[in-house]
Amino acid sequence: MGKVKHFTFEERKKIEEMHKQGFTAGSIARIMNRSKTGIQSDIRKNSSKGFYDAKKAHEHCKFNMENRTKKLQKEFSQEEISKIN
Repeated sequence: MGKVKHFTFEERKKIEEMHKQGFTAGSIARIMNRSKTGIQSDIRKNSSKGFYDAKKAHEHCKFNMENRTKKLQKEFSQEEISKIN
């Protein structure tokens, strides 16, 4: 499995705009040349009452990545972490 490429804030804004216009996840994925599953997952995790919020989605992702890094730093040395990435 390859490295996961997270969505940028600009990509999330584009997803938000297209989602508001009624584009399907598959259509958004084709236009943006990204995975349909990734688009669907991001929309599902970051929607409230049917509305996708790019800002909320990006903040949520940053929070999770920071917490993951903190957890790794508690459990492993810096040298061990660099071998993982």
